[in-house]
Amino acid sequence: MKTAIYKDRLFKVLAILIEYTDSEHFISAKKIAELLSDKGIKDIDRKTIVYDIKALREVGFSITSNTGSGYSIDAAPFIKAELKVISDLLSTLKNISDKDIKTLNSKLSPFISIYDQKLLKDTHIQKEKHRGISLFYIEMVLQAIKNEEYLLIKAKGKSSKIIPYLLDLENGYYYLYYAYEESDKIYHLRLDNIKELNYSSLKHHKPMRYDECRKLISESYNAYSTEDLMEVKLKVYDLDSYIIDDLKDSFDNVIINKDIVALKVRISDVFFSKIFSYADKVKIIAPVSAIERFKLYLSKVLDIYTR
Repeated sequence: MKTAIYKDRLFKVLAILIEYTDSEHFISAKKIAELLSDKGIKDIDRKTIVYDIKALREVGFSITSNTGSGYSIDAAPFIKAELKVISDLLSTLKNISDKDIKTLNSKLSPFISIYDQKLLKDTHIQKEKHRGISLFYIEMVLQAIKNEEYLLIKAKGKSSKIIPYLLDLENGYYYLYYAYEESDKIYHLRLDNIKELNYSSLKHHKPMRYDECRKLISESYNAYSTEDLMEVKLKVYDLDSYIIDDLKDSFDNVIINKDIVALKVRISDVFFSKIFSYADKVKIIAPVSAIERFKLYLSKVLDIYTR
């Protein structure tokens, strides 16, 4: 009887590790004990969990421990990159329904963490975001990056020859990071905003600037992350310009009421630089704390020219 109870507990500990951990997320022994209690296994102390982890390691499970964070397991049949491929493929297929996607998610859920489950659950949302993007576009960009070739694109009514550096998935959208041959500045553009995309078959012989792209991605995430957000209201003075579309492209949670734009954003210099780029066409009107911080940001910029 005791052996059966012990085995049952080990299986439940293993299931908890698979569900709640991955390479980026750990779970403490205390939290494991709490989850076991929810599953009907009461009064388990930290020392018992430690012994259970040891037993699972002895039979071949790769469990990592991290001081202060707890444990994580490397046992899922799918790594995050593979799940992204599955999610991206599903989001671009027109002949698969949301019901079919949910059925597939339910079949995969027992084998992946709750964090990766969210990636698959968001597929139907990504499906709307990716509408009009073919897998061929994605493949074309990646191939051009690999071969260090120019791409020919048409976006916002303008045709350009660009140097592609990186394709990144952010908040369910694909972003292409690129530069023009005559400019050192790195730009980024949502893939679904590209109207036409073609190979040039021409080598550019430029160094690939992955580190700079990654730095821009990090800054963008810190500016527009969904964590620690503040609700900001903007007044747009030129409704006929590109600004409204640009705001919708830059933020996921934009609410527009005539000339007033409400959004939630992490307040940072990156966000202020975005607003500053609109010059006198956009004004922050709320909250007061954001206005004061923006004034401070502007004074620092002005100070450079008045020293």
